[in-house]
Amino acid sequence: MTSTRPKDEAQPAIPEHLQRVINEKVDLDCRIDRLRLFIHTNPLFGQLPEREQALMTSQLDIMQDLSDTLWQRINPKKSQ
Repeated sequence: MTSTRPKDEAQPAIPEHLQRVINEKVDLDCRIDRLRLFIHTNPLFGQLPEREQALMTSQLDIMQDLSDTLWQRINPKKSQ
């Protein structure tokens, strides 16, 4: 497939520090998905002590907050 964009209008390279933030968010979002799936679908979660369940739920909330913050760093104009 060929691009319709002229070569002089090529996308600028992503700065290295921003690529690290993107990679961190991708990895974090995968961990969030796995933890959320465990909490909401795995019967083992309900067998854990209440404190452990609460800590895991809190961990999920904090991880989501971090993911949201990383998104704001990646897309500062869209998050204002």
